[in-house]
Amino acid sequence: SWSASMNFWSGRLGFALGFWASLGCAPVLEAKTRLFVIDRERSFLGFEVSHLGFIRVPGCYHDYSGEVEWEDGAPAPTRIDLKILVASIDTKLKWRDEVLRGPEFFDVARTPQVVFASRSIKALGNGRLEIAGDLTIRGITLPLAFRLGSTSAPSTAGSPKRWRFKGEFLVVRLPYGVGAHYAPPFIGELVTIKLDGEMVER
Repeated sequence: SWSASMNFWSGRLGFALGFWASLGCAPVLEAKTRLFVIDRERSFLGFEVSHLGFIRVPGCYHDYSGEVEWEDGAPAPTRIDLKILVASIDTKLKWRDEVLRGPEFFDVARTPQVVFASRSIKALGNGRLEIAGDLTIRGITLPLAFRLGSTSAPSTAGSPKRWRFKGEFLVVRLPYGVGAHYAPPFIGELVTIKLDGEMVER
């Protein structure tokens, strides 16, 4: 009948309006962005450079800090920052470390920090990240792109959450004026940077 038909369509219309209204009123859950900082007790930041073309000179830094921002469920971080206090350089020879802190190399008295700030981070799969940003040494800022070859998404178990990272990449020292008077092969132009450690949620 006409009355039954109207009741039928009224019911359908009421259901549809209620459904769409419920969608409009449903709360939107935003993904949480987590901040991670380097755990220096479980990390290593080192370097290696050639001398006379065949001797490899290793070293490390003892004082550094870093931050990573990572959104829950994202394949890659949104931000990676790193700061190194160059005075903490250690090559196991005190006289050489003093030379590296001096004006011919890092000029610690004038520019005590090396700073990296990311501009873009891309997940490449299998735990690899492609990172592009700006590296500042001796007050000179130049673009730097590199890959971390072994990382993992932040752990979901336990508290606080942790992020594991490991990788190597190259930095060309001469454009920054580091040891500008010491050309290859006396000191190699390419410096290998080595990262291995953990970041912990703050």
